[in-house]
Amino acid sequence: MPESDIDTALLTIGYGCGQLIILAVSFATTMFSVTESMGIGYVIVRTSCEWSTSREEKTFMASALLGGMVASGFFLGFLADRYGRKFTIRASLVGALIFSFVTALMPNQYAFSTTRIVVGLFLSGSASLAIGFLIEFHAPRWRPKVSMLVSFAVGFALVSCPLFAMMLLPQNVSVKVTDNYVLQDWRFLVMTLALPGIVALISISFVPETPYFLLSAGRMEEAIESLKWVAKMNGKMWDDLKIELTPLHRDTLLENMSVCKELFYETFRLFRPPFTCRFVGCLLILFGVFFNWHGSVVSDHP
Repeated sequence: MPESDIDTALLTIGYGCGQLIILAVSFATTMFSVTESMGIGYVIVRTSCEWSTSREEKTFMASALLGGMVASGFFLGFLADRYGRKFTIRASLVGALIFSFVTALMPNQYAFSTTRIVVGLFLSGSASLAIGFLIEFHAPRWRPKVSMLVSFAVGFALVSCPLFAMMLLPQNVSVKVTDNYVLQDWRFLVMTLALPGIVALISISFVPETPYFLLSAGRMEEAIESLKWVAKMNGKMWDDLKIELTPLHRDTLLENMSVCKELFYETFRLFRPPFTCRFVGCLLILFGVFFNWHGSVVSDHP
């Protein structure tokens, strides 16, 4: 029986329903990250009279989510490598969804901005790991195409977010809870924009951890079970494929490191060749996009 690595195993299994399910999960996860980030533009406008927010308060409201995402982003790679992609994404979705609904109930702009920071702390996981989770179920030859396909989730989010806003906000829906507290329409919009996250959380619970992570963690049997799931979803019989995985040699240097040392070791590797130029280039693109978008939100609504 020939030995095979994960890439060869995935090629042997072939492309099918299993990969399409993973694509749908990553699509919903990416869409939730975008709708959660974009919805603040409508909230700033609708709350400007209700809370009489100043320019500084609007800026803080617009930047709170991004601040939380930046703060937690440093630890995500470590968490994903230590506990797995699926576990980290699912924990991220649970935390982001809970605090997103809590945010929709906040009585003032300061409580709102604080909970938005917490949402950002969790949202960073699903936003940054969705693509990684996707490509680890695909052989290298398929990765460029599926990465392009899942990027369409951004376009769907950019369309669905204003559509939800146009359906809800003109209706002036409100629910009076007490004399001093009324659930205005923008609160229901925040809850509605979390729907892709609920879909992502439910769907990711029914798929396995990535075989790449399981094999790198030395969990050979679980890696085989993950590949068996892909084969089953693709309508293939595992025994007919004659696949046998080769155990990976684990980095003993990292195993002997403390958490802090491992974090800094992995961080400094990004600033060494051959990763430096690509890493800095990605940072410039991502921060440029985020800062331009958030800046336009604040400047358009003084």
